[in-house]
Amino acid sequence: MKKVLPLICILILALFTLTSCAGDAKPSREAVKASLASVIEDQLGEGNEEAPAKAKAYAECVVDEAYDDLSARTLNKIVEAKTITEVSNIEGSEDERTALDNAAEKCQGKLLAESDN
Repeated sequence: MKKVLPLICILILALFTLTSCAGDAKPSREAVKASLASVIEDQLGEGNEEAPAKAKAYAECVVDEAYDDLSARTLNKIVEAKTITEVSNIEGSEDERTALDNAAEKCQGKLLAESDN
C-alpha cells in the first residue's frame, strides 16, 4: 500500500504541465474523477487489489481540491485522456500547476495517514 500511494502521487505531479485557456463548459466533477481514477488504475496495472480503491480515493481528493482552480479546457482534457501519457501532456497555466501540486501533496498526506490507521 505504501508503495502504491507514492507512485500515484508522483504520476499526478508529473502529469500536469498546464497552460490556461478559456473555452467550453466545465465537465462535472464526477466525470473528471472517474476519468482520472481510470487512468491511474490502468497505470498501476492489474494484480494490485488495492489499486481501484486507492486510485478512486486519490482522484476524488485531487479533483475536489483543484477543480475550481482548473479551466474548462484542462478539465475536459483530463476527461478525454485514456492514458497517463495523455494526461501528462495536458498544458495549462502556472496557477493550475500550483493548484494540482498542492492538491496532490494534500491528498498524498491524507491517504498515507489513512493507510497507517
